[in-house]
Amino acid sequence: MASQDMIKAVKLSLRLTADIFDSEISMLIDSCTLDLKGAGVSISSTNSALITQAIVFYCKGNFGDGDERFIRQYEKLRDAIANRKGIDSNV
Repeated sequence: MASQDMIKAVKLSLRLTADIFDSEISMLIDSCTLDLKGAGVSISSTNSALITQAIVFYCKGNFGDGDERFIRQYEKLRDAIANRKGIDSNV
């Protein structure tokens, strides 16, 4: 389950204040985390600026009607993080 801090960060990026969407946002964050891990990204903490930005892109691309531009940005960032061999992505 997504942390409250991450949910707050995503809600801020989506310009949402109501808590009604928290469960949907949490599911998107969890889906993104699984996708990142599937791509070979090591995630031991979601405090990394790169991981947080990837999650924000993913959520913006998939929340509501979504936006294909953010999905492409997410995929580029995911792949760039995954290709950083020998560099811990949890800085």
